[in-house]
Amino acid sequence: MEHLQSLFERQQSMLRAIPTASERRNQLQGLWNAVLAHEGALIKALEADLGKPREEVHLQEIYPLKAEIQLARRHLRGWMAPRPVDTGLAMLGTRSFVQANPKGHMLIISPWNFPVILTLRPLVSALAAGNRVIVKPSEHTPETSKVLAAIVSRALPEEHVAVVQGGPEVSAFLTFLPFQHICFTGGTNIGKKVMKAAADNLASVTLELGGKSPAVVDATANLADATRRMAWGKCLNNGQVCIAPDYALVEESISEPFITAMKARFAEMYGDEEATQLTSAQRSHIVNDHHFQRIVGLIEDAVA
Repeated sequence: MEHLQSLFERQQSMLRAIPTASERRNQLQGLWNAVLAHEGALIKALEADLGKPREEVHLQEIYPLKAEIQLARRHLRGWMAPRPVDTGLAMLGTRSFVQANPKGHMLIISPWNFPVILTLRPLVSALAAGNRVIVKPSEHTPETSKVLAAIVSRALPEEHVAVVQGGPEVSAFLTFLPFQHICFTGGTNIGKKVMKAAADNLASVTLELGGKSPAVVDATANLADATRRMAWGKCLNNGQVCIAPDYALVEESISEPFITAMKARFAEMYGDEEATQLTSAQRSHIVNDHHFQRIVGLIEDAVA
């Protein structure tokens, strides 16, 4: 891990060189230009890692990033400007303001389910705030991680932002380094470990963790409308998203019509036959065999 320690120290040594508003805007534009230059590579990588169709890549990964960068560039000068606040009686006769300053040194650990937007969107915020950043993308989407590394290296020098690749041991080592802020997106159990490591260095954290999203359907529901929305939400990224409906709580009197309507929605989206639905080019695949077998086990347990 010596190379990681060396990279960390090189970035640390540059923290006093805080980028101006113009420099930050240029960094963000350079990042977007690099994404556009690698758009084709991203589409191929996401197809290889997750089976994502082109339409989903643009809808979920690229277009939201463009909006995020445009928003940051548009408002950056205002965010950086001093914000006047009221002065207390003890300081009567003076003026008070809040001045936003960079956190300093940031670590971003991103997940595999949306490996582009959930890596680069936090990076946009970090750059807009004037930070130095080390980015650790997921090892479960290796092809996409390679393209992300190429994008960042094209857009920014390593002393400002660097992408490092590797498994859990790399993430664990990085979390114990004295960053000022850690941004982690992933499972709750790993999030607890990240928060514990950050606490040892008094680092602040941003944690976006998993959860459960039940759907409640009672007898007053418009079943065609409800099942269309639920089917779309469940099949987005093949269900590999924290807001996908995990299960449905359905009023007993409409349980059979609900099941029929759900089957009809899947048929509309992917074809009438089950085999066609499972092999549709418009459907992502489960990220790896480990997670596939885990889901199979959950299904077998549920119907046992």
